[in-house]
Order: sequence, then C-alpha cells, then structure tokens
Amino acid sequence: MLTEFLQLYVHPSLHKAAREFLTTQLPSEAGSSGATSEAATQADVVRQSGQYRQRLWRNNNGACQGDTGRQIRFGLGNTSKRINDVMKSSDYIGITSVIVTPAMVGQTVGIFTALEFKKPGWKLTAGDKRGSAQAAYGMMVEAAGGIFAFISEPGQYVELLRRYGALPDSV
Repeated sequence: MLTEFLQLYVHPSLHKAAREFLTTQLPSEAGSSGATSEAATQADVVRQSGQYRQRLWRNNNGACQGDTGRQIRFGLGNTSKRINDVMKSSDYIGITSVIVTPAMVGQTVGIFTALEFKKPGWKLTAGDKRGSAQAAYGMMVEAAGGIFAFISEPGQYVELLRRYGALPDSV
C-alpha cells in the first residue's frame, strides 16, 4: 500500500524521505514499546500519532555559525539567546485534529500541539532552568488554546489526547 501511494502521489526523487516520514506516522506493531528512554518514548509516540489523527514534526532548536561567520538560530521562537534562555519551544510540534462540539457546527479543527519529551520518571524541579524555559513555552501555547505536555512515557500521550477529545474513550 505504501509503495502504491508513493508511486501515485510523491515525486520519485522524494520517495526515500516520504517513506521515512510516512512510516514514522503509522502505529507501532505491538502498541506501546515499553519505552525505557526519552528517545524510545519519542519514537513510540510519533508512530502512534498517525493513528490518532495527529501529525508531529521534530523541532530542533539551537544556534550555529554559518559559513560566513554569521550566527544562525533555528527552532520555533528562538529569535535571540535572551529569549531562548527563558522560553524554549518543544521537541515536537504538530496539529491535533479534534471534532468540536455541536455548538461549533461539528467542524473538525486542527489544534497547535507542542510535546516535550523527557526520560521516564522525569519531573520538573525548581532548579531545572531548561525544563522551566520549556514549561514557559508550554504555558504560552496553552494560554492561546493549544495543547502542550511533557511526555515521559507513551501512556501519557494517549491520556493527553483523550483529555482533549482527540480520540475515543475506547482507545
């Protein structure tokens, strides 16, 4: 099915990239992977996201020096070191499809979503400057009506989507 889709809808020069993207959006074979690291949790959640009508994209954030010596900043909201020190955008940025209430004519809307992945068992502490800057970004997302969460194990992802009405209670 994937090969047929690629042949019909994707330019041949993009097949490898499209295959990689699409396979990360499919549910994992056995559901939860029993993730034991931040990277394993990320991989499991990204695989699950496609089955839950959500799309996630990696959002690398940082700075480097270009060939001309000019400072190049990358990642959402990373407009200056001063800002990035107090507010860091999330590991993954995406869109979550939600069917709104009948009062909103039953339309499906996409809600901006920001997920920050952490190792299993991680908790935000007062002395964690990076985590605090990530939480500040999350508060801004939530204040604007978006979805934000720290995710340290795959089950938290399913609960988050359930809380926002993005998947049925039976999942």
